[in-house]
Amino acid sequence: MAMDERPGAVLEAGEEVAASTDRGSAASATLTIGLQPALNAALWQTRDTAVSFRYVEGGVNARAGARTNQVEARAVVAEALAVPRATLAGGPARSLGIVTFNAEQQGLIEDLLDSARRDDPSLEPFFSDDATDPVLV
Repeated sequence: MAMDERPGAVLEAGEEVAASTDRGSAASATLTIGLQPALNAALWQTRDTAVSFRYVEGGVNARAGARTNQVEARAVVAEALAVPRATLAGGPARSLGIVTFNAEQQGLIEDLLDSARRDDPSLEPFFSDDATDPVLV
């Protein structure tokens, strides 16, 4: 599917959003995707800010086939943790999902989130299976 850059673009239920990266580039970026359910259960309405690009300075894949990017993972976790912390500070409750391009990067992000949860137990309810909408990685 081609990305529709118009504000208020509608995605049909079951339609896929794809993103790609240039593996030959030393640059790295995170892609944040947030979807809100529309009143009509068959459609998903997005805001013009639902998908955004963030350049991550110095983000490169690890050598020796590790398939991880430490700098990028730390940037993703920092931004992701801002969501529950904003809720704790009285902001609106928001759902959060993190999508990675490979299982190794997913594992690294999960490890960094686990470490943050150990350091700040107030984050734990957002990751609990008992939460209405737990953080998804």
